[in-house]
Amino acid sequence: MKRDDRAYEVWRGIRHATAAGRRMLSDLFREHELTGSQFRVLRLLDESGEEGVMLSQVGDRLRVTCGNITNLVDRLEQRGYVRRRPHPTDRRVLLAELTSDGREALARITPMYREKIARMMACLADDEQEMICELLNRIAERARELEGD
Repeated sequence: MKRDDRAYEVWRGIRHATAAGRRMLSDLFREHELTGSQFRVLRLLDESGEEGVMLSQVGDRLRVTCGNITNLVDRLEQRGYVRRRPHPTDRRVLLAELTSDGREALARITPMYREKIARMMACLADDEQEMICELLNRIAERARELEGD
C-alpha cells in the first residue's frame, strides 16, 4: 500500500471511530434532551470556571460559527443551564456562564458519559489507549503546523 493510501485509510479510521462514538453517545444526550454540541458547551463553561467565557471564544474552542454558538447558548439558556451577562470592562462583549441548574445537569450526565466512553474503549488494553493518545496528539500537533497550507 502506498503511503498516501495508508494515510487516507488511517484518516478514514479516525473519522469512522469518531462517528461511531458520537452515535453511541447520542442516545445518552437525547435521554437528557441535549445534543452533543450542547453538552460540549456545558463542559467548556464548567472547565472555564466562574468568570464566564466570551461567546466568540466558545465558538473558537468548539470550532463552530458565531451563529451556531448563539443558537446553542439560546437553547441552553431557555433550559436554565446557561446565562449571558455583560463583560465587566467591555460593553460590546457578552459572557456565557453555567447556572447552578447547568452544573447539576452536567454532574448528572458526566458519569454516564464517561462510563459509556470507558465501555467503548474497553476493547483496548491500557498501553494501547496510551499509545493511541500519544499518536493522536502528534497528529493534532502536525495538523496545527499545517494550518493555512
